[in-house]
Amino acid sequence: MAVTAVPHAVSFGSVLTFEDLDADAPQPRMRTGEQTLLRVVAGSVGLCVSGVVRLLTPGDEAIIEAGETHTVESVGGPARILTGFRYSAAR
Repeated sequence: MAVTAVPHAVSFGSVLTFEDLDADAPQPRMRTGEQTLLRVVAGSVGLCVSGVVRLLTPGDEAIIEAGETHTVESVGGPARILTGFRYSAAR
């Protein structure tokens, strides 16, 4: 029996993306039905969720619950983040 590879993407309800942040004004973000995991890869990042601001540096992580409006911005220069989205059980 020959096994052949079939190219396709399978996420099992989660997606990972890299994003470069610069000095642009932060735009409100919200993922309805999905939790967001944010991890700082490089630089410093300001995260504001429900009026609470946190400064995150490389290696720091934050989880934003589904439906929460938040902003993410670079602080003091360019920054890179990794975000993961996972379907929330509370949907």
